[in-house]
Amino acid sequence: MTPALRLERLFGMMADRRAAPAIAERDTGHSYGDLIDAVNDADDLIDQHRISGGDVVGLQSDFSFRAIALALALFRRGCIVAFLSPRADLETALADCAATGAFRFSPDGAPAFHRLRHGGSHPLIDGLRAEGRAGFVIFSSGSSGTPKAILHDLDAFLSAYERPMKPARTLAFLLLDHVAGLDTLFYTLHAGGLLVIEPDRSPPAICRAIARWQVEILPTSPSFLKLLCMSGAAEATDLDSLRIVTFGSEPMDGATLARIAEILPNAELRQKYGSSEFGAPSVKTRAGDELWIKFHGDTAQVIEGMLWVRASTTMLGYLNAEQPLAKDGWLCTGDRVEQRDGWLRILGRNSDLINVGGEKVFPSEVEAIISEIDEVAEVAVSGESHPLMGQVVCAMVRPKVNTSDFNALRSIVRKHCMKRLTRYKVPMKINFTNNALFNDRQKLVRLSQTNIAQG
Repeated sequence: MTPALRLERLFGMMADRRAAPAIAERDTGHSYGDLIDAVNDADDLIDQHRISGGDVVGLQSDFSFRAIALALALFRRGCIVAFLSPRADLETALADCAATGAFRFSPDGAPAFHRLRHGGSHPLIDGLRAEGRAGFVIFSSGSSGTPKAILHDLDAFLSAYERPMKPARTLAFLLLDHVAGLDTLFYTLHAGGLLVIEPDRSPPAICRAIARWQVEILPTSPSFLKLLCMSGAAEATDLDSLRIVTFGSEPMDGATLARIAEILPNAELRQKYGSSEFGAPSVKTRAGDELWIKFHGDTAQVIEGMLWVRASTTMLGYLNAEQPLAKDGWLCTGDRVEQRDGWLRILGRNSDLINVGGEKVFPSEVEAIISEIDEVAEVAVSGESHPLMGQVVCAMVRPKVNTSDFNALRSIVRKHCMKRLTRYKVPMKINFTNNALFNDRQKLVRLSQTNIAQG
């Protein structure tokens, strides 16, 4: 089987810049030549385990130099790589994508291969195999049920990186099994930049990595930026090298956006938009109001308030679920949007809408208002069934300071909401927790998905 043509082009570009820095992992730097050598070494490992082109092979790892080299070697062999979170249920995930085995990376970075009995096939996988094309599988977060196994054609996905790109030092903040993490990886390698890996994603560690390697681009999430605002780590570290901070994966609130602009006055803030199903299409952020975006070209349309996207990087389909709503190449994202003069603002997932007596409430709107309160660190809003209203609004709040006395803060939250929101949007229930409300993907976990409630 022959590897994808665009992957051949990437290897050619890497060979042309062998001496240039490619990956920095903690305090160790690796050149593009080092990366090519590591890919060649990984070929021996692949041969050792009798892996052939067309095999579906799991890769359970966070970002690391060796994991990246192994993934590129598997792609070059023509394999389909299933990227898995270090916390994923290996057996279940690999059964869902008909994998024959998986590499798991231990804490010291050494991969161990686990061959599985099930293997099997799927019509979409058979199609890739028949054409000798490499691919990859990523899994949805599972916030609305079983995580979906999403199959991509690697060559089609790499089409997004054919445009001219400037090399930059970029931090690999989002996980390797996340579509935005893969976008960071492939963008950096195609541009000839330096990918900085820091496994500790706490604000102090991220800030130290930025200062140590003079990182220029930080792709992250609103949840992490909220933590950064609270931590004081940015003010205590020299982050002058940062020139671009991107955020996506969940709605951003205006209070956090304004605070980040104060903390990082020299960095341009850009909202990104994407999903595991169609990658990260190119978008423009409106200057002065980064909550609004505009898609380049004719890649987006709005139908009855719902966003539809058409992109060359769109998935081949789900391996373990019914196919999503699609028409003529357009894919329904499931996101509600507001339109204004050609610009779009993401309101939230249609599935997250709360129906209060026939009135629709977007959790992100209520979360943005509660986030204005100085005493609030994080908030997650969702609906709860009600015998008369259908649903009511509920809020889970994490205070900035750990406490066991929530009555005063509950009163502050309720009074602020009464001033800033229509009555039916005001949370009927306000619970508290001293635990983080985001997951390992640095994404907000809504109340219906959390079992931590106090007060």
